[in-house]
Amino acid sequence: MRPMGRKLQRWAAWSIALLAADVAALSLEEGPYKLGPELPIGERLPVAGPLYRVYAEHPDRFDFVGNAHQPLTFVAQVSGFCPGNRRAESVTLTVSGVRASTRVGGGRGELFSKRLVVKVPQAAVADFDPVAACNDALRARAAGTTLSRKDWVKSGIALRIPARVPADAVLTCQHPTLPGFFETAEAKFGLWVHCVGHAGGKPAPKEDGDNDKPPLKKAVLQIPPTKPAESWIRGVEWRVDKPEYEGPCPAELVFTGAVHTTRAGFVRYRIRNEQGSAGPERKLYAKGPGAHPLPPLHLQVEVPSSTTRITTGGQQGEAVREGWRRLEITAPANAAAPATAYFRVRCLGEPVRRPPRPAE
Repeated sequence: MRPMGRKLQRWAAWSIALLAADVAALSLEEGPYKLGPELPIGERLPVAGPLYRVYAEHPDRFDFVGNAHQPLTFVAQVSGFCPGNRRAESVTLTVSGVRASTRVGGGRGELFSKRLVVKVPQAAVADFDPVAACNDALRARAAGTTLSRKDWVKSGIALRIPARVPADAVLTCQHPTLPGFFETAEAKFGLWVHCVGHAGGKPAPKEDGDNDKPPLKKAVLQIPPTKPAESWIRGVEWRVDKPEYEGPCPAELVFTGAVHTTRAGFVRYRIRNEQGSAGPERKLYAKGPGAHPLPPLHLQVEVPSSTTRITTGGQQGEAVREGWRRLEITAPANAAAPATAYFRVRCLGEPVRRPPRPAE
């Protein structure tokens, strides 16, 4: 028994030494990304990468994320090797809770390098507000240059936010008898934000006093500041196609809008007029994160009677009517601030006959 005991002791010591010699290595680096051309507005932007696009509907601030339904594409380069007596089996990359894996292959102890891509929903990136990042940069650039905030909104801004999103990689090594051998690496990946400015090349709203017409409140996209985490309604969009109309009456106006959400769910809303009365409550199902259009609201503005005719700012023989329609979200409660679209109709010439529309 004693020789066998010494043999077991020698085997245990040899095993400990062998395991101590087992060394693996793993490194995790961000990118590389293919970048677009040089821009006069800041950082070069990736052709495909973790990029937010933020748009403006006001002349002096940025308002909403325009590509909220598109995932952020993260690229990573993972390199390393397993101990000399083991082969690299697989590598798993996790970015903001989203995983991607690939098989490695190769010989024992062989050095490898793999490129992995992970597509992360924008909602999975916590504690980052791209709209606030654009407006912070807007204030800083307006304060540090001779250009105004309106100038920067018109030209746009490109931002690079480094080391913002947590990422980690795990290497699995094969072994003939023991379970997989693991090595890990951690890093923080960056983001890009393109503060585009006026969506679709739309010019900034004119300032009051740019023409000789009476001042009119603008019908614009209205999105309140980011709500707490429990709110999944990011904001509402509401506008009228003819905020200032001059011509034969009755005038036909069309109101359109959308609800911006971070997930799927039912939204209830109603439309209120300038008299204070509200229409019936309606329901919209949002199929997922993004912008969800509302059915259009058609309104025929008739010629006011002599007892209700508004003459302020008009000439004799003209009929002028001003009003608004307001979009209110009723459920979920306190989800978004109301958005109001204002209109002003000036009736000129003889009335025209239009087929009546059903009440909406």
